[in-house]
Amino acid sequence: ILNLENRLCCKKEDADFNICGNCQSCIFTSKLHDSTQWMSRAGDSSKRRFLTGILVRCQSVEILETIQRVLQVTFGKDFTYTRSRQKSSVSEDMTTWSQDRALDTKLLGIEMVDTWDWFSRSHHWTKSNYLLGILSLCDTGLLHMLGNLTSVLIVRAKRAFLQLNGTGTERKDSPILNVDL
Repeated sequence: ILNLENRLCCKKEDADFNICGNCQSCIFTSKLHDSTQWMSRAGDSSKRRFLTGILVRCQSVEILETIQRVLQVTFGKDFTYTRSRQKSSVSEDMTTWSQDRALDTKLLGIEMVDTWDWFSRSHHWTKSNYLLGILSLCDTGLLHMLGNLTSVLIVRAKRAFLQLNGTGTERKDSPILNVDL
């Protein structure tokens, strides 16, 4: 564990804080910071597209199962009741679905693709921590949607594994297994 801890921390013995910009820890910190900056101004549609893309690129059932456990609370009756009772306090709150306030949509798209590529190549630790950091920025409706998507992705991954091993017995017309993203 100590060796892993030193690899994931960019700190010299004689400095309180140091950023090299090249190690895994520095790149992770930079990506998470950049994502939180634009996500705070992005509309719901952009957030949904980005986070769906991140989850699809996760490529690890173990990480997806961890995220599913974190988001499990979004399926409870109290959470569902609270979510259904929320009303926007200001009429402008309803307009954020497609609005990317003061964001250049072309640059936003480039940033999303760049982050998706980085995320796809990242290590397990980085993916897990990035996802947890990003999920902390999401509203309740988005968390609920991501919880549903995570469940579907886990089922798909397990189905693909079973088919690869020739032990698959699922019906091909099962609606949960044929969800298009």
